[in-house]
Amino acid sequence: MRPVEVAAAVIRKNGSTLICSRPRNTALGGFFEFPGGKCEPGETLSCCVVRELQEELGITVVPFDTIHVLTHVYPDKTVRVHFIRCMIASGTPSPLDQQEIRWVPTAELAEVPFLPADVPLAELLAESARNLQKNPEPLQ
Repeated sequence: MRPVEVAAAVIRKNGSTLICSRPRNTALGGFFEFPGGKCEPGETLSCCVVRELQEELGITVVPFDTIHVLTHVYPDKTVRVHFIRCMIASGTPSPLDQQEIRWVPTAELAEVPFLPADVPLAELLAESARNLQKNPEPLQ
């Protein structure tokens, strides 16, 4: 089965990370995810994440680098999620698709009920943030 290509934004601000819930009336509704969605045929990952965040949250983002890629097999499909570090260029995130949005302290991401495909990155980011809190690097 060919995986569905997904671009998801990782947006951080002041020690928190932006997440949103899936609309209740969709597959896996109510679980949280990093905002984004499926790539259209011929669409680049960067264009996809920009389009999806405009449609879902009403914001314009600047995509930077891909920080993690993973493949997850659901019962009905396989997804390959490309997590892209982004910055908000304009707008304030608003739930345009009947979803909930939250800024969650990055160290607490592992406590959020994420989609199975997003859990590994949420845990990795949370662990990294907790380690940084315990062992801040000295300024030079």
